[in-house]
Amino acid sequence: MSDAEKTILKDNFDDSWCAGDPEMWIKIANTMKLRVALRLSKREAEM
Repeated sequence: MSDAEKTILKDNFDDSWCAGDPEMWIKIANTMKLRVALRLSKREAEM
């Protein structure tokens, strides 16, 4: 992510959880995607 993108995102963010850190939001999104994928794979294995 470029410095310009970080600045734009930081200026538009007003969150207390990640303090406007876009890198942290990307990590959280990837973690959520992984959890969903794991749950779906377990469901498909049960079927």
